[in-house]
Amino acid sequence: MRSPDGQYYLDMETQIAPRQFSFDMPLDMLWADRQQLRMDGRTYETLSIENLMLILCVHGTKHLWERLIWVVDVATLLRKRKDLNVPKLLEMATSCGGLRMLLVGLEIAREVTGESLPAEADEAVRRDPTVAQLAHAAITWALGNLTASPSLREKIAFNFAVRERVRDRLRCGLLNLFMPTYSDWNAFSLPERLFPLYYITRPFRLLGKFVSITCR
Repeated sequence: MRSPDGQYYLDMETQIAPRQFSFDMPLDMLWADRQQLRMDGRTYETLSIENLMLILCVHGTKHLWERLIWVVDVATLLRKRKDLNVPKLLEMATSCGGLRMLLVGLEIAREVTGESLPAEADEAVRRDPTVAQLAHAAITWALGNLTASPSLREKIAFNFAVRERVRDRLRCGLLNLFMPTYSDWNAFSLPERLFPLYYITRPFRLLGKFVSITCR
């Protein structure tokens, strides 16, 4: 939803990540595994520490870890919550197709802050050589100079490589190619009855954008 002056936007989120991101974490999973937090004399329902850690890593991955605060969030959670159930966390991440996203986030936190990883997480990182490569790339982009900013090709390659399941890579590619976003709606306005045309025009708009960037 957009304000009349076009300066403010409101997204009503019903998922942890947009469909185009292709990350399957049912909200029922979050609700079933919630914990209680006591604060200021009141009790609040909140995410379990395992769900919170996974969501932090998925969010950071979605934005290529461009802000240091997201890395610090993960490192702080590692340091403060020694009761983190790592086997459960790894199992949850695997079932959602987010294991590599989780491991990349943990590895970035370790490399940037020096925070140690639990033994099970460290072993999982070592079993997947791609994790260290992706973490190194993200750290270079986030902490490097302006010339280290990722190109469009590097962003696409990162988003594909950070998924360990082939079906998630395919789904992510197809959804990003055809599913309209606000940018498509803002590019030109169609009557409501012609809305399906956005699915057809989006690939051509993306192609034009890609050609424009690569030809600079």
